[in-house]
Amino acid sequence: MKINKISLCEDMLLASARFYKNGTCDVDFATSILLSGAVNEITEPLLKEFSIKTRRGHFSELAAKLSKSEKSIERKQKIHFALTKSVYNEIKHAGDHNGKVKPSEDLEIFANLKDEAEWSLSFALNNFLALPAPYVTQQKINHIYTDEFLDLFQTLRYEIG
Repeated sequence: MKINKISLCEDMLLASARFYKNGTCDVDFATSILLSGAVNEITEPLLKEFSIKTRRGHFSELAAKLSKSEKSIERKQKIHFALTKSVYNEIKHAGDHNGKVKPSEDLEIFANLKDEAEWSLSFALNNFLALPAPYVTQQKINHIYTDEFLDLFQTLRYEIG
């Protein structure tokens, strides 16, 4: 069976928002992070392919310009990018691919998962809405902009759009 990843993103966004809004424990927020993180992993490369700046890219540039401690803007952007994806990656993996950190030594996460879920969800939604036609059409936007969707996303503190 063939599944369109963009259509899957629509449903993952809604599911992520439900887990975030109705979340009562770390597992709910971790699930929201994983779902919205998966949306970001699909939409960000697509946006870059079409030379459209991602939400993370906008945020990273702003953080880089505000930071005075690092001289290279490119390095600041890379650092910020790594930081904003770190919790998502920490949830998915134990240890590192270089073997420098053993899985048994990488079993704790230091984060506020509710806040991280909110960030990830905001990035995912903005990235999804930035996709050009034919990837995102008015029909797809109408599909996700239901009353439930708007209610779910009203709880986000971060700007959408």
